[in-house]
Amino acid sequence: MDRVRFLSKVVLAVSVSLALALTCSCSSDIDPEDGGNEGNSGTFTDNRDGNVYKWVKIDKQIWMAENLNFNVNGSKCYDNDPANCVKYGRLYNWSMAMNACPTGWRLPSDTEWNALMIAVGGSSTAGIKLKATNGWYDPGYTYIDIGDYIPGTDSYGFSALPSGYSEPSGFFGGLGIYASWWSASSADNTSAVRYFMFYDAVNVGKGSGFITNFNSIRCMHN
Repeated sequence: MDRVRFLSKVVLAVSVSLALALTCSCSSDIDPEDGGNEGNSGTFTDNRDGNVYKWVKIDKQIWMAENLNFNVNGSKCYDNDPANCVKYGRLYNWSMAMNACPTGWRLPSDTEWNALMIAVGGSSTAGIKLKATNGWYDPGYTYIDIGDYIPGTDSYGFSALPSGYSEPSGFFGGLGIYASWWSASSADNTSAVRYFMFYDAVNVGKGSGFITNFNSIRCMHN
């Protein structure tokens, strides 16, 4: 009888352990070949510093659903305030950005950013669909108050936040109203392609930025 009870307890313990293991692995599993269904999401851990990031699958691409916050030497927190790094991620110049993503992730090219725009219905309305539903527009920034705030729907879980930018001089601008992300594609010897959005615009813009300026990063899964 005691032996039967003992074996029953062992079987129960193994079953519980397997169930927990399966539950944990599902929340962080990232498989780029898994169907391509819109809206798949989860988390992963950057083994370099232990930071945990959300990710989301949009069409056949897997993107980080928040900005990178890995402390590359020389990168910045907005206004040099660590709390801004926690909320918005760090700001990087282009050379830093090219090597900042975790293993298994990369800085997306202009072509890959453009594919994202197509997947969400085009860049002309992507600003609404990719913005987080809150965290945009600081009324204190009246000097650039050129239009009404247009809220985002975050329809795809990309959750873009207005992280601002910085210049080599130490100037910071745009927090609360503006976001800009590097691509891996250069424009010329002094600039690279970046994508951006404003609090009062429905679109996602594309342009070139000086490689010495500091912008945000969204890594994409390899």
